[in-house]
Amino acid sequence: MKLLFFILLGFGLKAQNLVPNPSFETHSMCPVNPADLSSLASWYPMQAHNGSPDYFNSCGSSFVGVPSNTFGYQAAFDGNAYVGISTYNYGATNYEYIQTYLTSPMIAGQSYTISFYVSLADDSRYSSNNIGALFTQDFLYGNWNYDSLNITPNINYSTPITDINGWTLVSGTYIATGNEQFLTIGNFYDENSTQIVNINPIGSLGGAYYYIDQVNVTQSPLGNSDFFQQKCQITPNPVKDKFTILSNQSEVITNIELYSTYNKVKSFIPFDGFYNIEDLPSGIYYIILTFESNRKSVSKIIKL
Repeated sequence: MKLLFFILLGFGLKAQNLVPNPSFETHSMCPVNPADLSSLASWYPMQAHNGSPDYFNSCGSSFVGVPSNTFGYQAAFDGNAYVGISTYNYGATNYEYIQTYLTSPMIAGQSYTISFYVSLADDSRYSSNNIGALFTQDFLYGNWNYDSLNITPNINYSTPITDINGWTLVSGTYIATGNEQFLTIGNFYDENSTQIVNINPIGSLGGAYYYIDQVNVTQSPLGNSDFFQQKCQITPNPVKDKFTILSNQSEVITNIELYSTYNKVKSFIPFDGFYNIEDLPSGIYYIILTFESNRKSVSKIIKL
């Protein structure tokens, strides 16, 4: 019941963005040159990493202006500013990451929604997938090179983003392990694991470069009344390979999602039968059932 208590406590609160300066508007001075976040409040390049993200603002020089800058032309999704990072570079590694701290630590077992918008720069020769986000208890550090971190992110966009005119939403759900207070955005996979598309053979940027704007991290906006106080029965539990769901509710189950302590690992189409999780490693998982009234039930599963 402890997990359910934390989830219901969090869902009863008004959704508040935990990201400071989410649209990159607050700054100490207008940017002049690329590869400089020093004037940007609450956001930083990765520590001990050679990647150098860029800050763009409508008050900046022609190199780092908005909407026109040295990498292309793009109006901000929100306000007058955004940042830019490289997620792929042909023939050489050039990964870039941006980091910030959350305004309060995450609560163990609480579900959070992370979202941000990206737009491919006009002068990019390639587009890429693997634009993701990772929550940690401390700042991440690099190894004084341009390499990817090779860490599995908590959310990740798995297909190449090719839109150079508009903004694409990257979003996902994360269940906190507790006390995470730092957020990192970038491509966490190496070149061999990154899918690319050559969309502009004469692009002056020999890689994939993305503008980023409007970053949000919020607790789920569901209220306590959206959850059944009595859990459904998962049997058998602990489970070795398959389980079934016994519900004492008259409503039909419309959606089934299974979470690890880090993120969603499976979705099931509801039916009267057994659900197979033999492919998952041993551990503790949480299952969220959604009913036709949109109310939900949370239960814990132990996988042997």
